[in-house]
Amino acid sequence: VGSLVGMLFSQQLIIQQLQDRASSPVLVSWCMVKWRIWRLNRGDPDIVKKAALVLGKLGKNSAVPYLIRALEKYKHIDVQDRIVEALGEIGDPKAIPVLIGRFKGMNNHTSINALVRIGKPAVADLIEALRSGEPSLCIFAAEALGQIGDPQAVPALNAKLKKEEYPSFRNYFEKALERIYDHMSD
Repeated sequence: VGSLVGMLFSQQLIIQQLQDRASSPVLVSWCMVKWRIWRLNRGDPDIVKKAALVLGKLGKNSAVPYLIRALEKYKHIDVQDRIVEALGEIGDPKAIPVLIGRFKGMNNHTSINALVRIGKPAVADLIEALRSGEPSLCIFAAEALGQIGDPQAVPALNAKLKKEEYPSFRNYFEKALERIYDHMSD
């Protein structure tokens, strides 16, 4: 615990010194990103969650590959959720395939929220997921498409709705279409 407190104190001291000396906040931001990326590799779930939280708030695309690696490395659901939230906050389209790939997992709503934050750049990949035919992928893709509200998804959702024979699945596609139509009328 003492070494952790010392590391946190040194981090704050370094940041303060950089802020005092730097003429540009870009240098401070770069140092914070590098520090948080280093923290992602430390292994302690709480430290990884805090690092992901800060990286998401900093919003630097350069952190995305490191967050994706951390997502693959750490199996704790709460750690993964925090990393997914950070990816959504950053909004880099490079994270889209990884986020869609999580639809096969347990907690899909965090991934849906991240994709919705990314928005329009995620639509084409979500339409492909919808066309995959895999039920869970289709359902979560439809939910994300409905929340994004891009009319580009309407033909794919209509096609899926016409082919679907199970009422419970049809309901997901209908809700997605309703949300998109609501977005269009706003």
